[in-house]
Amino acid sequence: MPQTNRASRRPWSREELLLAMNLYCRIPFGRQHSHAPEVIKLARKIGRTPGSVAMKLNNFTSLDHREKSRGIRGLTSVSRLDRQVWSEFHEDWEKLAEESEKLWQSKIECRSGEISKNNIVQETNLTKTTGPKIEHTGPTEGERMTLVRYAQGFFRRTVLTAYGVRCCISGLPVPDLLIASHILPWSQFPKCSVS
Repeated sequence: MPQTNRASRRPWSREELLLAMNLYCRIPFGRQHSHAPEVIKLARKIGRTPGSVAMKLNNFTSLDHREKSRGIRGLTSVSRLDRQVWSEFHEDWEKLAEESEKLWQSKIECRSGEISKNNIVQETNLTKTTGPKIEHTGPTEGERMTLVRYAQGFFRRTVLTAYGVRCCISGLPVPDLLIASHILPWSQFPKCSVS
């Protein structure tokens, strides 16, 4: 069996760790393996093997107090930079979630300057028009600007993953019907984290 020279391994960058941390929050513990499609996708995009990405996710598991409380230990080869990124996330969840979401959009989803429909709740017109058609004489189009937090999609995925993509009260397993809400209103308590 050929031996791997540890010195020849490329160290993980902070950017790669932010992407791995984003994925860590996107998928449950049981899917942090080298055959998971999300792991394979991230590995391809950052030029690493799926096994390497899976190991990094399991390094994060060893730092996660929620997993430790379930008796899950994770891997023990945690680097100083792994610990630093984990700490940064938990010290300022909103800032790092936003930073990792922007990275994910530009590096993994290959989007720049746009927010995917998975990151925002789509507005739906629930009213139906009945009766005679009314002809409009004015403009038929308008512009709408909406302030959207980059971290909202991250928050939603993290909450849904934490509850197995089910409502934590009713058990409803239909993601399109689930809303991830802060217990304390974000507008009044922006520094509260989801950890």
